[in-house]
Amino acid sequence: LHGDDVLYDVGANVGMVALHAARKCRTIAFEPDPSFRSRLEANMALNPGRHLTVEPVAVSDRDDTVELFTNGAGGKSPSLVHHEGVEGRVSVTARSLDSLLAEGRLPKPTVIKMDIEGAEMLALRGAAKLLQGPDRPRAIFIEVHDTLLPDFGSTPEEVHAVLEEFGDTNAVYRAARAGQWHLILEWSAT
Repeated sequence: LHGDDVLYDVGANVGMVALHAARKCRTIAFEPDPSFRSRLEANMALNPGRHLTVEPVAVSDRDDTVELFTNGAGGKSPSLVHHEGVEGRVSVTARSLDSLLAEGRLPKPTVIKMDIEGAEMLALRGAAKLLQGPDRPRAIFIEVHDTLLPDFGSTPEEVHAVLEEFGDTNAVYRAARAGQWHLILEWSAT
């Protein structure tokens, strides 16, 4: 990250990435879960002087009210689909990145980090205009959840195909971890 970057931390959780990034560049943390967001805000208070803004929304493919399955900050990461070991749920606002950017109140990202427990395809569909446009981010770090994607009617192959549809990408990092893939992709210059 560089000083003039804008990082979108989609699925910020308690702020592990967002707080570190915000020391270096402007960071927008998207966290819909009230319990995790409360911890994120407490961590922000412990780390003042950061360029960090919190958006209390789930990033998806459309603007709506949706159910977020969660056991709170003491449990597993929340998801827009029910998964084993998660019994609680809360209604949250979902927004697409394209609609948020169309409002003009958020800066365009230069880098996106996305860790949203299987909803990757929803978020990518909701950012199609951004990711295909001339001002698309230069890189995306995405956690692809092989085990949760089917609950959203998607597959890891579809995620990869959609990212490639948005332009030529160069995978600069790829690692497997317990039913997930961590990818860092950079888009080739257009």
